[in-house]
Amino acid sequence: MLEKIVLEIEEMEYPHWEICQGLIAEGIHDRGAAAAYGFGDAQERIMAIVRRHSNDGWTYCGDGKNLPEEHGDGLRDMDELEEYIVMIEDAEVPTVLEYAGDGEWHRDGVFYSVIAWQPLPSPYRPQKAVGDDYKNRIMDRFLRTE
Repeated sequence: MLEKIVLEIEEMEYPHWEICQGLIAEGIHDRGAAAAYGFGDAQERIMAIVRRHSNDGWTYCGDGKNLPEEHGDGLRDMDELEEYIVMIEDAEVPTVLEYAGDGEWHRDGVFYSVIAWQPLPSPYRPQKAVGDDYKNRIMDRFLRTE
């Protein structure tokens, strides 16, 4: 598990533009304050990675942070939304909901309060059975006497 955490931290991209926007929004102009702000942002991102790996893949989002990445311009057809495994607040078992962005989770037009999420696993891919024709060709190759 530690190797996965370290690898993800090493591959983490530094969000220059987001940091610049945050500095402007906070009115920070001092180099020391800017460095502290950037360090705090990096700490939050690293802690999110550690939490995600140490909680069986679950990402806590009950505080409105650590939500799935939003793609595009924000306006999307409801048929194009991604599904996630989620824990609804006060629920006992996980379920699958669509993420509409801005912290909104729904299914069939009903919105839910989600406290944790994780991506859907890859679909099951059964192994292809080796047909008799293939087996016969392999056996013929070994049994050839030339």
